[in-house]
Amino acid sequence: MALHLLRSMSEIGIQPDLVALNSALSACPWELALCLGEVAVSHSMQLNTVSYNILLSALSVGQSFSQSRELEVLEDMRRSLLQPDVVTYNTLLSATLRRADWQAACGYLEEMPQVLLAPDEVSFATALATCDQAKQWQVALRLLAQMRRQRLAPERAEESALAACERAGQWQRTLALASPRSIRGLNTALRAAGQALLWALPLLLLARAAPPPDAKSFAALAESAEAAQVELLPRWLHHLHTAAAQNLSRDPKNFVRQLRLPHSKNVLVTGATGFVGKVLLAKLLREFQDCTIYVLVRSTSKLTSQARLDQLLASPAFGASGAEAALKASQLVAVDGDLERDYLGLGQGYDELAAKLDVVLHCAALVDWGAPLHQSMRCNALGSWKMAQLAKAARRRHGKPCRLVCVSTAWVHGKSSGRCAELPPGATGGAAASGGAASGGSAEPWAELAATETRLAELQREAPARREAFLSEAQRRLGPSADAAALGEMAEEMGRKWLDAEMAEWGVQRARQKGWWDGYTFSKAMGEMLVAETQQDEPFAIVRPSGVVSAVSEPLPGWVDAYLLVEPLIEGVGRGQITEFPGRANCVIDCVPVDYVCNVIIAAARTSHEGAKVFQCASGDVHPNTLGEIEATWRKYFRSQPMLDNQGKPVHVQPVKFIDTADSFVRSLRTRYITPLQTCSQALQLVPLWQRSESLRSLRGWLERKKRTVEKVSQLARLYSTYTLNEWSFQTTNTRQLMSELTLEDRQRFPYFQGGDWNWEEFWTQKHIPGMRRWVLKEEVHSRL
Repeated sequence: MALHLLRSMSEIGIQPDLVALNSALSACPWELALCLGEVAVSHSMQLNTVSYNILLSALSVGQSFSQSRELEVLEDMRRSLLQPDVVTYNTLLSATLRRADWQAACGYLEEMPQVLLAPDEVSFATALATCDQAKQWQVALRLLAQMRRQRLAPERAEESALAACERAGQWQRTLALASPRSIRGLNTALRAAGQALLWALPLLLLARAAPPPDAKSFAALAESAEAAQVELLPRWLHHLHTAAAQNLSRDPKNFVRQLRLPHSKNVLVTGATGFVGKVLLAKLLREFQDCTIYVLVRSTSKLTSQARLDQLLASPAFGASGAEAALKASQLVAVDGDLERDYLGLGQGYDELAAKLDVVLHCAALVDWGAPLHQSMRCNALGSWKMAQLAKAARRRHGKPCRLVCVSTAWVHGKSSGRCAELPPGATGGAAASGGAASGGSAEPWAELAATETRLAELQREAPARREAFLSEAQRRLGPSADAAALGEMAEEMGRKWLDAEMAEWGVQRARQKGWWDGYTFSKAMGEMLVAETQQDEPFAIVRPSGVVSAVSEPLPGWVDAYLLVEPLIEGVGRGQITEFPGRANCVIDCVPVDYVCNVIIAAARTSHEGAKVFQCASGDVHPNTLGEIEATWRKYFRSQPMLDNQGKPVHVQPVKFIDTADSFVRSLRTRYITPLQTCSQALQLVPLWQRSESLRSLRGWLERKKRTVEKVSQLARLYSTYTLNEWSFQTTNTRQLMSELTLEDRQRFPYFQGGDWNWEEFWTQKHIPGMRRWVLKEEVHSRL
């Protein structure tokens, strides 16, 4: 119609002017508009800036995937000595929006000041929308900052920047921008807060929001509360004073009323066959029926991983009824993996497992203060690193965080003493230890792993030269009638023990050079560093318990099935075998019940933070229990509930004498036991033909075993004395804050040293020692009467 009118004007002798031409151009699709413009120019009609803007607008609508024609029109405009205006550039920016060409959009914005034009709100808003479409959140942030510097920040531009960050999963950036003035901007910020697990922020955004919140706003609010595992109580909403908020506050279905694991779907647990892992798995099964729990269990030559898991469920920790066990088993998936193998030994199943995981709870460890260092490093250091790698792989597959909680030990503080804060990985032990830098220089995890493997290889090369000595000792022990196979087997076993003993001794020396007391705590500290190196700014938690003891209430009061730090001492006192020991009566012995540790592990899985968050589980800073108090409590208990000796008679316990140095204690052992036993053994060998006498050989074997037992006691005393002579005060600020922030209901479900009425004497005498005698020593009831 426009073209028909234009022709009619010429036929009746009226020359079309620019107004008529521009009207016709506006009515034409881009192909006809370009042709009409060329015809007008060929008839000596001079196009103006409005004409070219109309042509560019037509192109932006119809030619959405090409920039070349726009540039040709712009060049024709400049050849006609016409200056583009702001409308020109805004039209060009609209075209970039249609094809999501953020680079061209930024180019046009940069070009405008060069031709003495200032971008207006429309210019920036269109460029920001283009960045949103192209998921270029960094560019969007720069543009928004530029707008705010020029005091240009319309709602549309803010929404585009928020949306660009949201599309790219940059939730923290979204929140940093958030000052929403539109309902769309408000809801985008609310979703970001929920994704970042910042549950209190949505309420603040709602409270200060200029637009009234709608149904989507409150849906985002409820999702944020659920993601952060908090109870969204009505009192949080009262200050909003909106009808929608009041309705929501009266509807309990919109509130999360109990602690939940993030996403509450798929959780991996390692170390479930160990003491802490077993209690943790039992707690998860009781509290989180909506989770699928993957349990990393290494198969053995006799049992598959599934058989080991089935065997695990028969423990008293999981309840007694078959129906209950079957129900729990339906939640569990056995994963046949090995922490010491590449990709956990799972092959292609590694990526499949990673794709499923929302939470990784890593409890597996070699808890042995005297273990060979290479074994501790492979399990405790490399094992933790592999779990961090798995969490990283899970993030890649999900595109969202996989929560990682690693169980370490409070003793990673090493040679430090006194107040030990919840320091991040790498800030404990080593150069942080008392007295400044460690004598052996700082500890770098990969270098320490390499040094450990190098030392192992050196000893393995040395071992063949010792085989003759091992065979000779085997011949002496087994007698002249022993066959070659038996001798070879014993020599091989002696070689393994020699290698392990050498690596254990070297491990203690290496650890002490670097600022720790033993190979176990040294390897755990290296593991923490490797996890931090892998996780970087991704959120993860380190839980550091002190000496883990039996349960207060779950799975059963006093439940313990491991012979760990205090159990050998308790049994030694009860059997009258320990009458003196290195230690100071006023030294605080820090212990924590196992169910309290597991409650902290679960609570730590729901925290939101950047990088590492450390939670120390300990009692000494709030409820100290000294070595003298412990000894008096144990002795009082055994006098009323004595153990029985080999003749079935009650053992009369004696007060334990504390010796102020480990060296003094070891010298006393050597004088009273080792030297006499060694003298008797040497004297027996002077008897002619003693090897042919079975009774003499048995006597010598008994003497050697007793000597090795006392030497082992001597070795353990040196290790234990670290914890009975040195005094740490592990600070638990983060942990107490974490547990206090739970709802009242959750504090009842997940208790942790609540109130000031903790009683160590009651715990030792009514829970731990009876539990140890029942489940660890497996004493019959009548033997304790």
